[in-house]
Amino acid sequence: LYPNPTAGKLNIESTNAQEYEIRDAQGKIVASGHLAVGRNSLDLANLADGWYVLHCSTQMYPIIVNR
Repeated sequence: LYPNPTAGKLNIESTNAQEYEIRDAQGKIVASGHLAVGRNSLDLANLADGWYVLHCSTQMYPIIVNR
């Protein structure tokens, strides 16, 4: 998961195909989709600066959007 903090593009290396959700600090889902095996690039440019959590099938990762 890089770069973190991000200015809008987030790269994720995934070892298995899985669904994801990105939630804001209040727990609202602001983005969701599918991660393929290998490198994935997520465009977070539409999100406001702040703190988010990426929820995958097996783990959670904090994300900071900062332009």
